[in-house]
Amino acid sequence: MIIMNVNNIQTVVAVFIKNNELLMEERENNRKVYAGFLMCPSGHIQNNESFEQAIKREMNEELGIKIKKSRFLFSINDKDPFSKKNFTHNFMLIESFQGNITNSQEAKKLKWMTYKELKNEKLVLIVDKLVERLHEMNLL
Repeated sequence: MIIMNVNNIQTVVAVFIKNNELLMEERENNRKVYAGFLMCPSGHIQNNESFEQAIKREMNEELGIKIKKSRFLFSINDKDPFSKKNFTHNFMLIESFQGNITNSQEAKKLKWMTYKELKNEKLVLIVDKLVERLHEMNLL
């Protein structure tokens, strides 16, 4: 269970990997945080919600799928460069799900990207850290 702290926003971040590619969303320019940047599908953890409960709820809401199996990878603290809000991003590897991924309302588009493609993009620090950690873990 996560106890919420108003000075630090807790999120869950879905890490989908298929054929050595990571699922990324290009966020809409009107989003309050990480506007216009590449990010993995993610969402806020609600009070008294576990990581597993949050990732299931968020991915059903955003992508229209049911998470069957996920596991915690790691957490990274970050500050959004525009809103200046502090976040703790809790990364969850999605091992299996039911349904077809549909485009998120929060994203311009979804796309699968390789490590090399991601390294050629201008990434926010949190995504760069994620990509490097996944590469070090031989997941990407």
